[in-house]
Amino acid sequence: MPTNNESSIRRAAVAFVAGAALTTISAAVVQLVVIPASDVSDEMWSYPWTGGALVAVSLLYAVFHLLVAIGLVGFGRSGSRAGPRRLV
Repeated sequence: MPTNNESSIRRAAVAFVAGAALTTISAAVVQLVVIPASDVSDEMWSYPWTGGALVAVSLLYAVFHLLVAIGLVGFGRSGSRAGPRRLV
């Protein structure tokens, strides 16, 4: 049975993987679907999004980044960091 710390580290790992996967999927969708179908000029600061869509998408991307950050903090707390290594 996992301890409380192990459980929180596992949740952080799931958050990390989910955030990374969602970021990758969203990038593919933007490149393959949104950009070709966009009517927004590429001169606009919000390209390929309209102004309203940019706000919603930016909030969604912030959630994805938060999931990745939670995973990185969990990794840092897991004690899995390798120490200095000698090349001899």
